[in-house]
Amino acid sequence: GRSLALEGAAMTLPAIRAHLVTLNHAETPYGTSLFRFADPVVLVGLGGSLTEAQCGQLLGPLGRIAGAYRGLRWQLNRPEGAAPAPQIEATDNVSRGRFTLTKQNIEHVEKEREQRLAEALAVHYGLELPVINAWFSHLKLFGAPSEQSLAEGAQLLAQLGFNTALEESTLLALTRANHNWPE
Repeated sequence: GRSLALEGAAMTLPAIRAHLVTLNHAETPYGTSLFRFADPVVLVGLGGSLTEAQCGQLLGPLGRIAGAYRGLRWQLNRPEGAAPAPQIEATDNVSRGRFTLTKQNIEHVEKEREQRLAEALAVHYGLELPVINAWFSHLKLFGAPSEQSLAEGAQLLAQLGFNTALEESTLLALTRANHNWPE
C-alpha cells in the first residue's frame, strides 16, 4: 500500500493547502513539469537526492513528511536547526519561486525506479537480483530505451531459459550481429 503523513506545529488545513499548491509544478533542466509531490512513489525515490535547501523548500512550513510504499517506510525531516518557512495563507498570491529539481535529482529517481523494477522482476522470475541488474546492463548496451523495454527484455531472457548474466561470448556474438533493440 501507499501512505503519506504531513506533520507540523500548529498547522491549519488552509496553510497546508496553500503550501502544497506551490509544489504543483517544479522547474527541471527540461523545463517546467508537473510535480507529483503527494505520491509516495515519487518521494521515496527522491528523498535521498535532495539538498538541505530543497528539503526545506519541499517541506515549507511542515516539520516532516513520512510515507510508506510497498512496505518501504521513508521520511523527509526538516534539517536540524532550520526554521520552518512561514505559513502562506490561502488568500496570499506570493510567488516564492518554484521547487527546482536538478539533473542529479532526476537521475537518482530513475535509478531508484529501475532498482525497484529489478527487485520485482527478480522475485517474479525467481532469480537473484544481480542477474536482473546484469540483464539490464546488457539490454542497455543493445539500446533498450525505457523501463518497459528492460522489463520486456528480462521477460524474453527468462522465457528463453536464461538464469544467469549473459556470457561474454553471447554478448560478443550479438554485438557482431549488430543487434539493436528490440531485435
